[in-house]
Amino acid sequence: MKIAILSDVHGNLPAAQAVLAYTKRKKFDAHWSLGDSVGYGPYPLECLNLLLDVCDFNLIGNHGWLALGKHPREIYSSAALQNADWTINALGKEGLEFLEMLSPVEDMVWDSRLDRFRFLLSPKAKKSGWDTVTHLLTVLYYLRLTGELRFDLGSGKTPIVQLVHASPLEPVNEYLSVRHEKALLLSNLHSLSSGVGFFGHTHIATHHWIGEDMDVHTEALELGQPVVFNPIADFRRGIRRLLNPGSVGQPRDGDPRASFAQLVINGDPSDEKTRWVFTVILQKYDIDSVVARFEEFGLPPRNGTRLRSGT
Repeated sequence: MKIAILSDVHGNLPAAQAVLAYTKRKKFDAHWSLGDSVGYGPYPLECLNLLLDVCDFNLIGNHGWLALGKHPREIYSSAALQNADWTINALGKEGLEFLEMLSPVEDMVWDSRLDRFRFLLSPKAKKSGWDTVTHLLTVLYYLRLTGELRFDLGSGKTPIVQLVHASPLEPVNEYLSVRHEKALLLSNLHSLSSGVGFFGHTHIATHHWIGEDMDVHTEALELGQPVVFNPIADFRRGIRRLLNPGSVGQPRDGDPRASFAQLVINGDPSDEKTRWVFTVILQKYDIDSVVARFEEFGLPPRNGTRLRSGT
């Protein structure tokens, strides 16, 4: 099984299209999106619709919450707020209604009957203000997409994977970078409901983990650098890891190419002997066309400058 893990597309349609063209060409089996499909970029509704159509699971990020009026505006710069106000208008009622259905965190289990991953109701979502009514709307959304209604409410089955936009403890807006203190990383790693979590938000491909020495380790991931693990075996041994695929639409690692990750699961995902391999992939795309679109709509020039530099 080969899964594409995307995050932080940020309304950058050419970048998203380049990534999805690659995954189609390489015959990926599934796509997971870790949030912030909108914000900054000049194609918010197009990106949201594309990801909802292609991705098996979609999270919401802090910029989605900002567009919904659920995130404090005072923590954002004036340029970010200008982008946000433009994004709200561009999304319209339809786009905002779709954003409303998404959670910033989901727990995933492997369902051998369906031969695919499916989602659980995560109690951590409520910590971020995601209420039961919203979850029921999401259930109906997935029912409409799949024709099935299969999920557990407190079944006791251990999740294999956790998807989160920012961090396990603060799913919407906490940064977990290689520069942060070990105590913050340790508390988030220990809070994982499984052996592995995939997160976005920092726009930099990163690996944080508790090793066999029970100490915290962290590294920025390079192109093609594999991380090999098994989340079930890790969980039983006290090992936890958080993996970030980088950003599709707004990289911050100094490389302007769209960043995402390939997750290859070589066998039954519920078997603790199965080898999981996470690898970062970078894709070129037409940055100039996105910059021209920024200029067309009078969005802050810094948007284009950051795209070209990858910072």
